[in-house]
Amino acid sequence: MTTNESPRELPGRQWVAIAVVVGCILVLAGLLLPAVHNARQAARRTQSKNNLKQLGLGLFNYHDTNSVLPIGGDIQADGTAKHGWYTRLIPYLEATDLYSRINFDLPWDHPVQDYLFKRPFGSTLIPVVEQRFSTDGYGLLHYMANPNAMHRDHCISLDDMTTGTANNWLCGEAAGNYQPWGYPFNWRPLNAPLNSGPNSYGVWPNGGFLCLADGSVRFFSNATDVTLLTALANAPPVATKEQTVVPNHQTESSSASIPFRQQWLFTKDDRQREIDSRGTEITHDFGNQPYSAYLYDGNEEVDPIWDFDHALRIHLRKILEQFPEIRILNVSVVNDQNAAIIAQFPDLEFVQARKYELSEKGEAILKACPKLKTIVHR
Repeated sequence: MTTNESPRELPGRQWVAIAVVVGCILVLAGLLLPAVHNARQAARRTQSKNNLKQLGLGLFNYHDTNSVLPIGGDIQADGTAKHGWYTRLIPYLEATDLYSRINFDLPWDHPVQDYLFKRPFGSTLIPVVEQRFSTDGYGLLHYMANPNAMHRDHCISLDDMTTGTANNWLCGEAAGNYQPWGYPFNWRPLNAPLNSGPNSYGVWPNGGFLCLADGSVRFFSNATDVTLLTALANAPPVATKEQTVVPNHQTESSSASIPFRQQWLFTKDDRQREIDSRGTEITHDFGNQPYSAYLYDGNEEVDPIWDFDHALRIHLRKILEQFPEIRILNVSVVNDQNAAIIAQFPDLEFVQARKYELSEKGEAILKACPKLKTIVHR
């Protein structure tokens, strides 16, 4: 015979003990969570401050090499905007070959190279800012330049800062309205107070960092004396209105984590030799579809015996086999031999090459490409 016994109830003292333990845990959590948050916030502030130090160091190294600060924006007479100050700093900031791949004769957002600007760099981003890409996929820059120091079609020297570099500034943390890092108009005036809107400076609740022209990075609070900020904003040399005007265009920012993916394609011929140690870089667009192919060619000066044309054709055939849908192709040379392979890419729109060695027959072959718009020379 079975009986249903009711569960034994805990004595009142045990309930009190459990309540005390739970209360202690909640109190500890209440004490620790703000401390953890503050520690993370301090680490993020330190990271952003270090980014500004790196930008300042890059600007100083650029100045040492060229005797001037970089041009703020290379804007042609017809209004074509080519490249901005951050792009010219890349060799002084990042250990990357990206700079050598940028065609400075073309605008930054030209279809043949816009994918190069659709990647973020650590030195462009403030850790607490969620927006890292524009809605059309370009990596954003969270720092803006002093328009008196970097602006349109004109370079200045640190010697032009007649009130002293300690009394002038180079760049700072933007509060909002972030633009792509390749955008040629990444400057804005320093208005008081900080954190007064998306077009101001300052990203932290109580202020923001500025990199001064002597290389130091200082924190300015929202309560900083307007007179001090005005003196910084108007420190000579003062650019003209024409030199600092920007287009009536604002980039829409996105907090989405937009995927940017690259993969390497290595191809060996019958001598088991690659074109070079890195092979071919395949870039996928933001729909994860193969978008461009960049062939790292060999160095004929290092190995004049090696048949690089033969190796290039092997690579082109391999790309055609695995990634026929690519739209941009970067190669060292376009000639009659590889034109026959290039013409087989059904969706190819742009080819960029350092050498153009096509006969009339080769040009006729490429004209058969259904979507090919142009061949760009470097």
